[in-house]
Amino acid sequence: MFRHAMRRHKKSLDGSHETVSLSSVLEFGQGKSSASGSNRLRERNEDEGSSNNASEKSDFFHKEFLISSRLKQEPRYRKQTDHYKEKHSKIMRKKMEEGFAQKVGIENLFSVCAKMGKEVGVNEYNGMIKVCIHSARISDDVESALDHIRKAIEYLKEINKCGSIIGKGTYVPLLKFLVDMGMVEEFQISKDVILESNSDALGQVGYYEMLLWIQVDDEEKIHELCRTIEDSENSLSVLQEYYMIALCEKDRKENLQRLLEIVDITKVSSPRLLANIFGYLGRSLLESMAMKFHRELQMCGKDGVKTVSNLIFSYATSIPNSTVKDAVLKFNKLHEELDIMPSSTSYDKLITYLYDSNEVATALNVADNMRKAGHSSSHSIGDQDS
Repeated sequence: MFRHAMRRHKKSLDGSHETVSLSSVLEFGQGKSSASGSNRLRERNEDEGSSNNASEKSDFFHKEFLISSRLKQEPRYRKQTDHYKEKHSKIMRKKMEEGFAQKVGIENLFSVCAKMGKEVGVNEYNGMIKVCIHSARISDDVESALDHIRKAIEYLKEINKCGSIIGKGTYVPLLKFLVDMGMVEEFQISKDVILESNSDALGQVGYYEMLLWIQVDDEEKIHELCRTIEDSENSLSVLQEYYMIALCEKDRKENLQRLLEIVDITKVSSPRLLANIFGYLGRSLLESMAMKFHRELQMCGKDGVKTVSNLIFSYATSIPNSTVKDAVLKFNKLHEELDIMPSSTSYDKLITYLYDSNEVATALNVADNMRKAGHSSSHSIGDQDS
């Protein structure tokens, strides 16, 4: 039936072609033998000429209108395009973080991006690195984990080749993993790539490098980095301060004991390092050294009292085997010994500490003392007693 219908359709088409062809021939022959036909043809051409002129003018104005409209719409179109690209990039990044790359395979994701007309850029490489780190963490096979990390480093290099800065959100998770796994060679490669792209990352990278040598128990490397602090002539660079933060966090007494005798505490610029030093002193029960540093800081600078009050909090709340109430007593005692009033910042920190420890009644008492001292609390718990 389908073939029969197609034959009928073809026959009707052939017949229509024959009719058109015959009528065209007859009309052409009559026009050739008739003068009046020629005149009519000339008149028709003149009419067509005038109508063509009108048509050309109409076309011209129509084109002008289209160009004008297009120019007006171009910024809007560009904005819509940029919005689409941004949204598309976010969707792709989200899909990668949700495991889309793991399902299709990381290599296949590049071809997926290409088919969708999406160039692989910094955001995509960042997503790939996260996927690789996650895959390496959950892998039970050493070779597979190594393969994922090598890929992550290659993507790190690609970001560098793009001329983009490798940000903290990209390099910190990678360095953390490499430190946890004690992957020295991979760390050194990553370190070079990161610092080539982002020289401002020197301190952070140095912090993780010290953690790495501590993790793998390489005493020679630890002492090598510590010697740079010993040779600093009291004033510390950003890199050296980050070395000390790592030492404090890991309670490296054998290194810190000598360094804290050399370093001028008043020249430490990092609040994070100061808090870590006093936290370490609290954990090590080195109250005499803590008081010495408190007095030195108290005598220097217009913010000396405020700084000391905050560091008393760091010290008092780090003492091992003490209750929350013991920490409050130590906080008050050290302020009295140094003859200073707690700052509003240290009061707020103490209230938050008590609240997080479920010591609400004690927190309310501290908030009341804070108000009596003329400070206003930024913590909502301080208003519950009013």
